[in-house]
Amino acid sequence: MIQFECSVLIVEDDEDLRDILQNILKRLGLSTQSANDGEMALEMLKESQFDLVISDVSMPKKNGFSLLKDLRNDPTVVQPKFCFLSAGIDENDENVKLLAGKFDGILLKPFRQEIIISKLRELFPDRIVSL
Repeated sequence: MIQFECSVLIVEDDEDLRDILQNILKRLGLSTQSANDGEMALEMLKESQFDLVISDVSMPKKNGFSLLKDLRNDPTVVQPKFCFLSAGIDENDENVKLLAGKFDGILLKPFRQEIIISKLRELFPDRIVSL
């Protein structure tokens, strides 16, 4: 089994999806924490360093687009890689176009472990600790 040495912040308002993703990532050796909205996530990012943020797009309080904008504009935060989690994100969406180059990928719901592993290999080829 492949294992990675990374820390991930999962930002998802659906508790069941958050738990499923957290369990998949933990099985892959990743250290995980979670937030149920973008406001909570931004506070966590100011307090702790993460290698990757996986964020839902649609959430109450602060959506994934706003979270990414605020994160990238905050010089006090160590900048992690960032992937959106969405049931159907439109690549022609104005927010996606405006944020092009500021995020590292999109994971579509329902997510599969193989897709997550593939994205982690792409983003962190130097963080694979075992096969």
